[in-house]
Amino acid sequence: PTTAPTPEPTVEPTTAPTTEPTVEPTTEPTVEPTTEPTTEPTEPPPAEPVDLSKAFDYECKVTAGGLNLGLHQVGVLAETTVPGSVRPGEVIAPTPVDITLTMPEKLRASTVDLLGGQAADGASQDSSITLTTGGQTTNVAIPSLAAPRTDIPQTTAPWLIPATGTVPAITTPAYAVGTVDLGMPAGFTIKASIYPAEGDTIPSDLTCTGPAERGLGSIPVDDRPITEPTSQPTSEPTVEPTTEPTVEPTTEPTVEPTTEPTAEPTTEPTAEPTDEPTDEPTDGAGDEGPELITSDIVSPGDVLTFAFGQDWVGRKVSFVLRSDPIALGTRTVDVSGHASVRIPKNAPLGEHTVQVLSNNRVIASVPVEIVAADVDDDDGWTDGDGDGYDDSGWLASTGGPSAGLAALGGALVLGGAAVITLRRRTRRA
Repeated sequence: PTTAPTPEPTVEPTTAPTTEPTVEPTTEPTVEPTTEPTTEPTEPPPAEPVDLSKAFDYECKVTAGGLNLGLHQVGVLAETTVPGSVRPGEVIAPTPVDITLTMPEKLRASTVDLLGGQAADGASQDSSITLTTGGQTTNVAIPSLAAPRTDIPQTTAPWLIPATGTVPAITTPAYAVGTVDLGMPAGFTIKASIYPAEGDTIPSDLTCTGPAERGLGSIPVDDRPITEPTSQPTSEPTVEPTTEPTVEPTTEPTVEPTTEPTAEPTTEPTAEPTDEPTDEPTDGAGDEGPELITSDIVSPGDVLTFAFGQDWVGRKVSFVLRSDPIALGTRTVDVSGHASVRIPKNAPLGEHTVQVLSNNRVIASVPVEIVAADVDDDDGWTDGDGDGYDDSGWLASTGGPSAGLAALGGALVLGGAAVITLRRRTRRA
């Protein structure tokens, strides 16, 4: 044979595999949600709260010690703060109510002169307010409207009795539309106590009926729709963080303080502090300050009465006798624009200054002279001008001593705003 047998196949794999499989997943999932819902449910912004204040006259039947003392008019000043608007079904939080009662002068005088009354307190368990909306009226009870023990003026002066209570949480009716109208109760009863200088406490009952018009104020009903969310998340996850922080802080703080303080104060105070009071109101109550309308010559135990502008009605003011400070108390300016305080029995004789303050700021400073009391001044209610009472005059129509008791009870129910005319004290020669 001319040729050798052909070789066996000569090819083995010439190289080892050069790489492992070259493709692994190159990244972890790279996407987080890119957006939250773009719009949260929104409500229109709530309106600002509204202060309500209104005065009413109630006719009250008074009884004391089992005697019928007849009818007496008691003024009631009601004050509270309500939401600027409400939605149907919305819950209105518990709301404080302040009441100020002004007692008639005749009742004050008979309470002091005939009963020896020094102080009084009382409460009403059936007081309420009314809510009217959508053609329906609901009564909301005030569980307890009470007046703490309060001094009774011992001479002619406004007799004001503060009382407080709380209207419980109220759910605005689902059918509310337009406004929710608030009103005073058609009537109420009161239990009161008078504390004489001597003897047992005297109980008094009062049954009162309100006027035809008893509206206190209104709350608008907000029926605008609530906005729903406008979009959902727009995508699936998009990106995870790609790196860890690459930079550590490179330096410590490089600068220490470079200098000591470079200057001493350059000037002394340019003005001395001043503490003289001003006569203008400083709390925004108005431009008309108080004026003393009784005599500026008084004796220990006498009453000073100040007249305020109408912007001050219902506001609280306090009084201080100086130079050695003697606090004379805090009063509420009544609806006639008056507030009164008594000169303490232990006040030193001589020239003094009575300061009138509002929100701890002096709004008036009035000089007065305190002199010894006249020997024949019995500190009764008569002020020397010849217009006192007699046995056959108004005293009989007030119902006698018990009338004061009943009137006080009425005052404790709700706050009063009856106007009382003050008489100027005759200036001593």
